[in-house]
Amino acid sequence: MRSLRPRQVVLALLAAASSAGAAQAQPAAISREALAGAWTPQGTRCADAQFVTVYLRDGRTYSSMTSKGPRTGGVFIVAGNVLEERLKTMPAFRTNSPALARYEDQYLIERRTVLKVTADRLDLGFPGNRNPNVTTPPLGKCPEGAGVEPWFPREPYGGFAPMRKLLPPAN
Repeated sequence: MRSLRPRQVVLALLAAASSAGAAQAQPAAISREALAGAWTPQGTRCADAQFVTVYLRDGRTYSSMTSKGPRTGGVFIVAGNVLEERLKTMPAFRTNSPALARYEDQYLIERRTVLKVTADRLDLGFPGNRNPNVTTPPLGKCPEGAGVEPWFPREPYGGFAPMRKLLPPAN
């Protein structure tokens, strides 16, 4: 009978511990409620609304907010920890250019993996990605009412509520 050397035992224990940790690192199924709100990428301000992405509890999503409303809009679907967004240009921002019409009328489909979601942070990746250097910047949640910028805690922010009024009503 072959006996294991101490180094082999240590390596086996480390491998078992790391695989157990990897199993725990998988997030549970994500809900629409967990994503609901306005989010801005790390290094940007909620007040600079062009970078804000909004997820609503009813499954609608909007991004690139302006004083006329969002530039893009559509729906999002959550399946397990995969977030799928189907976006297209909103009518007020269409160019009416024949060259761009076919692109502006079609939905752009984007799939991302929800790596982590908390009350104030959202980390996204790409399904099937095994390269740790390929990520998206983390998103910070913009406060609904008056508060501070998520990535600039010394800067006050008036709240997302006034911008919410620019979102189209549900059909």
